[in-house]
Amino acid sequence: MNLLPNRQDYLRHFQHCATLQIQYMRTYTTLTSDFYEALYEFNLSQRIAGRNPILLLHGIWTPEPQMNGEDTGNWTFNFLKGINSLFVGSDAFDPYIMSIMEQNIQQAVDAVHGRSTMDYASTFSTEFEIDVSQVSFE
Repeated sequence: MNLLPNRQDYLRHFQHCATLQIQYMRTYTTLTSDFYEALYEFNLSQRIAGRNPILLLHGIWTPEPQMNGEDTGNWTFNFLKGINSLFVGSDAFDPYIMSIMEQNIQQAVDAVHGRSTMDYASTFSTEFEIDVSQVSFE
C-alpha cells in the first residue's frame, strides 16, 4: 500500500491553496518528483491564465540523528543521573555534519532544477526531470 501523495493529489492540493490565495509553499525536505511535476504543471497553467503561481520556499533536512549521536561512531552519549542525557560532539559545524548538510542542499537544488535521481531508503527511487524554477520562483 502506497501512502505517498501522487501528482494528482498534489495538483488538487495546489488548487485548494490557490483558492485560499496562498502565495508561498515551504517544503522542509526534498519530496518525490510527483510534487515538482505537479507544481510545474500547476504554476505553468497559473501563469498562462495570468494568475499568480505558488512560489516555492525549499528547505532541507538537517542530519539530526548524526548530530545526536544516533547514526555514527563519532559520537558518544553521556547520561546524567539516568534521567537527562547530553550529547557530546553535536557541533553543527563538524566536518562530517557539514558534508551531510552540503549533500542535502545539493540534492534540493538538483531536484528543483530537474537534474537528479534520488533513492528513498531502498524502497523506491524518483527521477527529477522538470525544472520548476522556471515557473515557481520570481
